[in-house]
Amino acid sequence: MSDPDGFISTNTVSHEGDSQCEYDACTASTPPTPKPKPKKKRYIPPQPDSNTFPTQQAFLDSLTPISIEKVDQMNRKCPICWKPFGEAPDAGFDNTEQPVQLRCAHVFGDKCLATTYGIPETLTIEIRPFSYLPQSRAHALSQKLDAYTTQHKKPLENHAKIFEEMLEESYQPGKGREIFGDYWWLVLQELRDDIRHTKDVIFLEDAVIVELEETKPRQNNSLPCYSSIQPGALTPVSTNMNQTLSEATAELSSSSSSSEPFGGLMSTTIPLQWSLSHGDTITIPAVPPPPPGYPQFYTPLPPIASAPKPMPNSTGDLKETASFISPAPPTIFEHYLGASEASVSWEAALVGETQLDKLAALQKQAKQSLDDSSTTHKVQALADQVTIDAARARQNRRQERLERKKRERKALLARKLAVIYASFQASTSSTNLDKFETPSKPSHLVHASMVVHTKDLLGTSYEINPPGLVYVLVGNELEEHELELDTQTLVPIIVRSICNECCEISEEAAREVSIPESLWWRNDVNTPDDCPLCHKILFKKGRKLPHFLEGVAWEANVPNE
Repeated sequence: MSDPDGFISTNTVSHEGDSQCEYDACTASTPPTPKPKPKKKRYIPPQPDSNTFPTQQAFLDSLTPISIEKVDQMNRKCPICWKPFGEAPDAGFDNTEQPVQLRCAHVFGDKCLATTYGIPETLTIEIRPFSYLPQSRAHALSQKLDAYTTQHKKPLENHAKIFEEMLEESYQPGKGREIFGDYWWLVLQELRDDIRHTKDVIFLEDAVIVELEETKPRQNNSLPCYSSIQPGALTPVSTNMNQTLSEATAELSSSSSSSEPFGGLMSTTIPLQWSLSHGDTITIPAVPPPPPGYPQFYTPLPPIASAPKPMPNSTGDLKETASFISPAPPTIFEHYLGASEASVSWEAALVGETQLDKLAALQKQAKQSLDDSSTTHKVQALADQVTIDAARARQNRRQERLERKKRERKALLARKLAVIYASFQASTSSTNLDKFETPSKPSHLVHASMVVHTKDLLGTSYEINPPGLVYVLVGNELEEHELELDTQTLVPIIVRSICNECCEISEEAAREVSIPESLWWRNDVNTPDDCPLCHKILFKKGRKLPHFLEGVAWEANVPNE
């Protein structure tokens, strides 16, 4: 006969030694809790610091060779060309490398650093004025203008009107190149799509200058969107702005404590007003407050019956412990009907009016009142309609402004074409038969935005960003993509404006700004500015950023061939 104590102890030991529970099916179905993935550190590109040279030339001037003995034995090769420092030059080459230590403590060869970070060459685009000599672009455009006026037998006393109709006809599909030719249709199409405030357009043989007007920021007087405002809500338009939230809430609570079904709130109106910039106001009449809140529907419950008193014949011990006895829980009728009504019969309790019946009556009365007076829905519909009308009006104004700018740009181009045609007619009597050389390769339009400062008023040559760059914004980083373009085929469209921030230039001086004769840039596309090993910034290039970042933008526009 087995010992029960031993059986119990053995069973206990076996359970303690067992690594699995007897309910494995339950634990196996529980999925493991996924561990949160560690957040990746955001990449931050190297930034200039106190060791960064202000210019590229200052960095090149600091490249002084050091002694080879000061370089670690394992690092006595140039990391760029892998030539040992101090080794004899190769046959026919001057490529002896001497160690140069940068501020980031990395060592490179002096010849490799001079080649890698050297000042790039300067490229220039020559800009020629309009010339009506044969084979020039101005002559080709004038021939197109003369052919249109002759073919359509237009009156010659209003050339601007004629060429405005010519531009309108060229906007039709397939008509542009036929009317103006490949080159001038490409230029006019670019000018048509630019709808900025333009003061003047200057046509040159190898470029186009677009003079922008000085514009000031316009104040936005659009109405606020109030379609989502709930009736009776405590918003800045319905309450005093100098009143605290607690004071406004106290007023709302005091008005809601009325004995009326809705606490006296339905008779209260809250007019909504929006003040416009010109002094007028828009008033939406009688915004009703919200229906009564939850406290109005749920009246306070009656007090629970007190603890029973001790019996008069109780003993002294019972009297002493009676105060520590917990009171009996009240019945359902004592809880809802109160202690005074708990003694009524079941029949009377069932047919009597309860608090729930009172609540249902209040809800029914509130529903009837809302059905009778649909002011809330009317005000909401009015607010929605006002919002829709305001949005439609803004859209119409924007569309009208766009159409007006297009008409103004078309009229400006027509006037400039009329001036070109008049100059062409005056030059036909010239006996100069020299031919004008025009590049035979397809032209590429590039766009440049430049701001003229006081020092640039009399200048005839402007430094620009390399036109072979296309800036692409990827995330928060600006990447450069190079285009292989011939400088002889580049036709810049220069968008020029007068500085109104750091310079004080009068209108007379702005009208006398000289026409540029050349544009130049340094071909430093492939010139790095950081260390090849640690990528620490060595010097500041000083190149301007595009227009959408710092006022100057370039992009290439290659026509379809």
